[in-house]
Amino acid sequence: MNSVSTDARTPPPWALWIVGIVGVAVCSLALLLWGLNGPTYIFDLIAAYCG
Repeated sequence: MNSVSTDARTPPPWALWIVGIVGVAVCSLALLLWGLNGPTYIFDLIAAYCG
């Protein structure tokens, strides 16, 4: 018997699209904030939420 299972379930294609769209949206928002307010704004947001 192989150690790699062939019965593994793969996620539906629409789930991968949702993850991809959310990733693009997050990256776009980060670049928008970076362009408008500079990198200090993003670092301040991270520090405020994590600190």
